[in-house]
Amino acid sequence: TDKLIEIISTAANDSGVKINASRPSAKILELQSPFDKQYIPVSYELVIEGPYHAIGKFINTFESYPKSFAVHDIQITEQSEGAGGQRQGVLTLTAFIKHPTAT
Repeated sequence: TDKLIEIISTAANDSGVKINASRPSAKILELQSPFDKQYIPVSYELVIEGPYHAIGKFINTFESYPKSFAVHDIQITEQSEGAGGQRQGVLTLTAFIKHPTAT
């Protein structure tokens, strides 16, 4: 999971968003066979902040990443007036990590 945190942090920096909070998600994604034996889903709920297009760029990073990620449960809200066009995004990011026993 250290590598996963590094990937998320790099994506945030590259897209211009700030991660305000992250925590493991209680939501469990169930994979269909045979993928359930090949991959382990690891999900985090993220609270991010940035301009609307920067949040979109952050999400797109994972949608086009060469490894398997899924972004879901996205909510984007406008910050209070005077926040300079900043938005807050809450989303769940799931990484599909190769199962150690998979071939």
